[in-house]
Amino acid sequence: MAQFDYIGPILADLRRTIIPHNVSLLLVTGFIVSCISYFCIRLASNASAVKSDSKLCAPLQLPYALPYIGHASWFVNKTPGLMWRRLIRYNSRTEVFTLVVFGYRIHVFRVVPAMNKLLKLSKCNHAKLLARAGKNIFGLDSRESGKLNAHYGELKRIYQSYLLKQERASELARQFWTCMQNELVEQRTSAGQVCLGAWAYDRVFHASTTAIFGMSLLETYPRLGNDLSIVEKNFTPLFAGLPRFMIPEAYRARENILEGLVRWNSQICSLYDGEPLDPEAVCWDPRLGSRVLQAQRVWCHKYGFSPRGVAAMDCGFLFALSTNAIPATIWMLMHILAPRGDETLLPAVMEELASAQSNDGGVDIPRLMSLPLLQSIYLEVLRLYTDLVLLRQIDRQVRVPVDDERQVVLDKGFVFCPVWFYHRDSEKYGHPPADEFYPARFLREDPISGERVFTTPTAGQLFAYGYGEASCPGRDFAKQEILGAVASILLAFEIDFVEYLDDKGNPSSAFPGPAAMSNVSSGVLSVGGDMKVNLRPRIYKPGQP
Repeated sequence: MAQFDYIGPILADLRRTIIPHNVSLLLVTGFIVSCISYFCIRLASNASAVKSDSKLCAPLQLPYALPYIGHASWFVNKTPGLMWRRLIRYNSRTEVFTLVVFGYRIHVFRVVPAMNKLLKLSKCNHAKLLARAGKNIFGLDSRESGKLNAHYGELKRIYQSYLLKQERASELARQFWTCMQNELVEQRTSAGQVCLGAWAYDRVFHASTTAIFGMSLLETYPRLGNDLSIVEKNFTPLFAGLPRFMIPEAYRARENILEGLVRWNSQICSLYDGEPLDPEAVCWDPRLGSRVLQAQRVWCHKYGFSPRGVAAMDCGFLFALSTNAIPATIWMLMHILAPRGDETLLPAVMEELASAQSNDGGVDIPRLMSLPLLQSIYLEVLRLYTDLVLLRQIDRQVRVPVDDERQVVLDKGFVFCPVWFYHRDSEKYGHPPADEFYPARFLREDPISGERVFTTPTAGQLFAYGYGEASCPGRDFAKQEILGAVASILLAFEIDFVEYLDDKGNPSSAFPGPAAMSNVSSGVLSVGGDMKVNLRPRIYKPGQP
């Protein structure tokens, strides 16, 4: 009966999330069909099993209970990493699996060479996937998602110019630092006991949104952060096209965001008579925001996006801006301040930060970006808590290498390469164990000076910001934003641990784990719980940590 163990969780998920209680007969029938399918698939798989010297193989098709719906319930389950652990439990030696979701084939890879090959295939259209995300997640209509697909190359160059080039990224990072300091100045007078994660989320979200969008957006739409977090938690169900009745909260939150952004955009348009400003004309304006936002507005205006379409583009930009940087900031702070962790970590971090401070108490941002321990903690957080999927779409049958000798034959569909597998690879990250946080994982001792220096991961080790064509164009700004937020909070306050809280706000003895959210995340997982702390304004003394 152990052969049926894998069917039970599938049916349980379907019963809770998709199938009404009054169709139990359909479930029983589906279960019987699934069992038959299961044995047929295993028989076929065994019959066509690839020998060690074979060069071609097929992905392992996983059984499912209901035609067309397939494995949709897997994408509704909100336990982080559960889908990938299921695949390993099903067959720990298989490199490629195939799922079915609403008629689409999804090929899941566990090997890096496959992605290297897929990036070179002309039919692997990353822009098409972004257009699908724009439509399903952020609410673009079919016409405007088609425009995004057709002209994404131009938009990507805009993002690279204003977020990736060092001069522009540093300019925006300085504006973020200013906004962050303004947020913290207001908090210094009311410092006391806070929930660190929730408190930091609000501070960083306000500073980041103000740096990009200006001051008026959050004044017009103060609940923006709450609605955006709901969309984030339902990223994959929305992308997969799950209907409204399955995730009504996500659809409501998205509609709230679009309506709020349309209102705000109408106010902004009245300031420049509907003609977007030249992004080179102004560095930052408190009403209009940053250069990169103005450049995106020019692009939307050029291709005739409607007010709702502009709002959807703003929503996508805001999503990319916030959903990785803010959780990464919170994870870094919690690990640095953890009372049961490495007791030398906080003093070592503060000593590094002191070396980046100027005489007036400010921070040298280039120096901050080069601090070895802080960079190692940053990458370790991205390694341990990123659940990104490297995603491609193939429009024809292709052959993809799974190792130096064998190739797998794929029918058209989607390809998932979850970084969860790579970031927990025991061969690359086995000492200390890959599922543990180790702040010095990316440090080594310099043989000449004896000092600890930062080491950049080699290719194929870390995919926190995507890979190849799909790499995030805002990754340099994101790093400056995350490290700047961590530094500004630690330098502004003395922080004393009080207690941990679980995801329901109750006292807990355990360090928080990832929050329950979509099985496949858009990037860095949110914190499932919090850390209660006491904040006391720090008195700056030059040269002292």
